[in-house]
Amino acid sequence: MPTPVKKRPLFLKCIITHRFCAGTLELVLGFWILKFLDKDIDGLVIKIFEFVGLSLSNSYVQYLVERASQLGNTTIIVVSLFLFSSTILSYTEGYGLLMRRSWGEWCSVISTASFIPFEIYLMMLGGITPLKIGVLVFNLLVIWYLISHKELFSKKKKRIKYNDCCF
Repeated sequence: MPTPVKKRPLFLKCIITHRFCAGTLELVLGFWILKFLDKDIDGLVIKIFEFVGLSLSNSYVQYLVERASQLGNTTIIVVSLFLFSSTILSYTEGYGLLMRRSWGEWCSVISTASFIPFEIYLMMLGGITPLKIGVLVFNLLVIWYLISHKELFSKKKKRIKYNDCCF
């Protein structure tokens, strides 16, 4: 008699990979931002605009350079701490989904759903682009998938062995 095949859903693997990749990117960005403590931020912004090929006489570029010159160490530290907190959340979600724990499912649903109003607001504010639509659709699919596939996640008392996780 053949052994039953374990259910290893592809979209769940994509969600888990996304969570771990997002957490890693947030961690790298958090450390990268810290290197700008006590640095000339407006000079860096000017170099970036010159590299991209934007004219420094543009009023928007001048506004952004002026705003960048007002950034202090406190702002840099706060942004870095926010990114580190987001890293912890992303890794926690990824681990919970990888081990198929129900708390990981709900943590992912709540954190993903909390960003949807901001995504819609950004669409209304800055216009609709294919990238913004793609991000919104992906997040809606993640929420729908996790809510509609509860059978993939264990209850509190049942432990999942390492070989039974989705990878």
